[in-house]
Amino acid sequence: FAHTRKLPTEVFLKITLSIADRLNLSEEEKQAIHYATLLKDAGKIGLPDEIFKKPTKLTGEEYRLVRQHPVKGAMIVQSFESLKPVAPVILYSHENYDGSGYPQGLKGTEIPIGARILAVVNAFDALIAGRPYKTRATVKEAIEELKRTKGTQFDPRVVDAFEGAI
Repeated sequence: FAHTRKLPTEVFLKITLSIADRLNLSEEEKQAIHYATLLKDAGKIGLPDEIFKKPTKLTGEEYRLVRQHPVKGAMIVQSFESLKPVAPVILYSHENYDGSGYPQGLKGTEIPIGARILAVVNAFDALIAGRPYKTRATVKEAIEELKRTKGTQFDPRVVDAFEGAI
């Protein structure tokens, strides 16, 4: 899925762990975030590649399929005993701070901190990468968009830590 992420994996990982450090997370939390960053797209296995290359917005059915990927990814990961703590980070990484996300509509601190971090870095990556149907943002524009959505889509503390990390 190289076309769905433009930040090199090492850079994406470095940013997520820098945020975790800035938020003084435990070593266990950092380890879960580390593995979740590497395995976050596992649930995209089996989804049609055309969905990710589509030059227009997704249909309702295509969007429904894409929304299943965190659930599928968490199921794959939790089947390995040593990766069980990683599953919630992947599962809830598309929840929004105000409760409007998916898959369960969790809100605020109900969302695991690792998932809140992954959500911010994923959004930044999507903004600067662009999509076939949306132009790429500059780094400055992407940061402004994250700041604009603090408290609604994203945890304000995580966005602030992201800004410091970047």
